[in-house]
Amino acid sequence: QIGDDAMIADALFNSAWAAAARRDIGSVEARAGEAIELYRRAGDTSSATLVEAWFRIEPLVTGLGGDVNIAAQAVHEAVEASRQLGRTHDAADWLTAFAFVYRMVGDTERSTAAAQDALRTWHEIGNLGRLPVLFKMLASLALAQGRLERAVRLGVAAERYNADIGGELPDVFGHLGDRRGRRFVLVTTLLVMAT
Repeated sequence: QIGDDAMIADALFNSAWAAAARRDIGSVEARAGEAIELYRRAGDTSSATLVEAWFRIEPLVTGLGGDVNIAAQAVHEAVEASRQLGRTHDAADWLTAFAFVYRMVGDTERSTAAAQDALRTWHEIGNLGRLPVLFKMLASLALAQGRLERAVRLGVAAERYNADIGGELPDVFGHLGDRRGRRFVLVTTLLVMAT
């Protein structure tokens, strides 16, 4: 009713995230596309670019499909754009996305480096709510590398940290549909309950 295109675009982008969590790719595409158009109409091309990058990676991260190479390029562009704009929070989010993409293609070394970089950035800016999912990501990577003791320690730390601060991203972001990841989440939960 106010006619503020930028605010409408923000709301549409947020609802696109919600649609992604429901695995509703049709709504993701429609809402993200409309948000991009409205950002451009409002003269905010930077936000339009970031939403475009998000749309290229989100289906892959949530297990709905997508191309890994396209997603990796999109993340790279988004990290650089966010840093140039001084959006440290967004840059940290995109660094986390790098970890997801590399994890999906089995590049555990680059995924670990990206996750550690994101973890440091989130800690520096004081957003502790993002830390548990990164601990879970690092635990999943340690498991893939055969470092079982480290994996369990990181997984238990993630569960305890999450219990202390409350709330986190859905588990899909930590294990990316990997059956070992789902089992790992169960095992670490049982370990926390037993200690």
